Amino acid sequence: MDYHSDSPPGCCDAIRTLRGRERCSLNRILKCIDVIALLIVLVVQGSTLNFFLISRMEGSGNGWYFWFLADFAVLLITMSAVFVARRQQNHRLLVIGSIQGTTSENVTLTRVLSQQPCLQQQNSILAAGTNGSACQRWMGNFPLSYISWLMYSGLLASKVVLLIQMDIAVNIPNEAWYGSQFLTLVIGCAALVFALLVDAHAPADSQQQTFIVFVTAYASAEILDAVTLLSLLFPGSCDRSSELGLDDIILGLTCANFLLPTLSIYKLAQCQFGAETRPIGIKLLHRLLDLVAINGPYLVIRMYLWTQFNTDVSVFLLKNVIFCYAHIRSFVPKSREWVSHLRAVREGLLNHNHHRSFDETKDKRTIA
Repeated sequence: MDYHSDSPPGCCDAIRTLRGRERCSLNRILKCIDVIALLIVLVVQGSTLNFFLISRMEGSGNGWYFWFLADFAVLLITMSAVFVARRQQNHRLLVIGSIQGTTSENVTLTRVLSQQPCLQQQNSILAAGTNGSACQRWMGNFPLSYISWLMYSGLLASKVVLLIQMDIAVNIPNEAWYGSQFLTLVIGCAALVFALLVDAHAPADSQQQTFIVFVTAYASAEILDAVTLLSLLFPGSCDRSSELGLDDIILGLTCANFLLPTLSIYKLAQCQFGAETRPIGIKLLHRLLDLVAINGPYLVIRMYLWTQFNTDVSVFLLKNVIFCYAHIRSFVPKSREWVSHLRAVREGLLNHNHHRSFDETKDKRTIA
């Protein structure tokens, strides 16, 4: 039963406007929580890892304090990425609302475009249903999102390498509250940073929320898997890894796993965080790298340590098996889809060139 069927049209418009404002207010509150939580996690993680580095290198000069400058640069680019993304998302919602004919959004959109003339070109591109220039299609609509993660993961990988190579993590006393377990927890906060960074780029009530949650959960599981494998290098976990020379291999795989989610965010940036068609080529590349450089080697290392030296088995062993099977099973059909897409693009280019040459020949005959 429609309770507003007998209501005046103006009353219905007021109700819809009020509900829209309530959703907008709730969305802003959730995004503020995401940004504040992201800021806190970045500061706490960076300061804690700097504490481990500086406290163990006392008397080596003041150069170690420059890590705080690097953390500040990462924090600055991450916050800039979040605020720029929110501005673009709000503008996109205004444009969509104007196309759908919402009066209040039309007025707001006109005000925004009059104050910011540079957004008029983006409005025309979006209204026309195109993807913009070739550079914009290649970089995506949120380039700062994956650039910020690339900087963050590179800095995190550098700190982890120093903690391991300079034996700082090995010399941490286990009986202290800041022992190896605490260090593992701090490094594992990278999964939380990824989740908050992705959530801060998409509306909380987005229709693509299911896809965004899937990408976030997938990348977070990979990061936690890398941290679990890295914990084998900490004291009391597995002494066999050092004897077999697996330290450098495990450390290299962990750093690669920290950097790999850059492709996930890049894929999201290219498809408007699930609002547009997802690029098949990037998806195939990401799955191939995940199979060859992450889950495959992790599975081999864990199976080897378990069968040969009877080390403790992690539940992530089953995760590596499941992910390897899923990647292999989906790689063939996705490859066929990608090849079909390339053929369609090639045929389209050939047809375009054929029609263009035909038109040029026709024009020459007309002139003659």
